[in-house]
Amino acid sequence: MDLSRRDGDTSKLLKYFDELLISQGFETQIVDLPFENIGHCIGCQGCKGINKCIRNDSFNEIYSRILTSKCIVLGSPVYVGIPSSLLLAFIQRLQWHP
Repeated sequence: MDLSRRDGDTSKLLKYFDELLISQGFETQIVDLPFENIGHCIGCQGCKGINKCIRNDSFNEIYSRILTSKCIVLGSPVYVGIPSSLLLAFIQRLQWHP
């Protein structure tokens, strides 16, 4: 999730949702993208066939957790009618991994 304002409305809503999931017995992890080292995809296709990004940032560690998850919930404040550019960049990097 993209919570560049840790106490903003998106943060409060996602933390509430997280508490509901925990109360139902689910194991959860919150990843706050603005406080991770996540760059944009550069379209190099270096990930093709190796199932990881060749860039040296936090993406691969987060991606490995996603691969072992049963579900992911994405949240973002909405700027100019779309999610934040950081969340969109993260989603774009997810799509290159076959």
